[in-house]
Amino acid sequence: MKKSILAAALLFALLLSACAAPIPGSTPDLMVNAQEDEMAQDIPGLAITTPRDLYSPCMSSMFGFELVLNAPGDPASYTYVCDGGAFCTYKDGKVTHQGNNLTSAEKVYWAPVEGGEYVYSGEMDKILISVTALDQEGKAIARGTAAIEHDPEGRWFKFTGEAVASQSSDETPA
Repeated sequence: MKKSILAAALLFALLLSACAAPIPGSTPDLMVNAQEDEMAQDIPGLAITTPRDLYSPCMSSMFGFELVLNAPGDPASYTYVCDGGAFCTYKDGKVTHQGNNLTSAEKVYWAPVEGGEYVYSGEMDKILISVTALDQEGKAIARGTAAIEHDPEGRWFKFTGEAVASQSSDETPA
């Protein structure tokens, strides 16, 4: 009898805790997302461009897209993040693959590199790059995004520029 009462109490406690847990997308989450969006709106945009819009690992004269940044203010360094490929630096005639998360004040390139090897086939689709300009104290002063798409048939990567987040169609412009 004691075991069944204990089991019932445990079941009741589990059900109660499940009901009390916040539901993803409920009001508290929406409030946090709204606050994050408001904070992001306070940070100016950063433009990411490249001198060449097309790149292939078969090109011997290039090892990736050179990322040219145009940020307001006087950034001390930049933080780079991508969801595919790797960032590279070039110094003293040597290319160094730095991974998909890098903070640097040097010129940075993006290359289709996975596991230390260049990707030549259709293993990548659309790559998103995010760059944050940082001041001397490491605080974000500007942010920008860019997209790179892969054409597996032509074996080319195309720098398509700014990645724009989709917005709900029921929002009214300010």
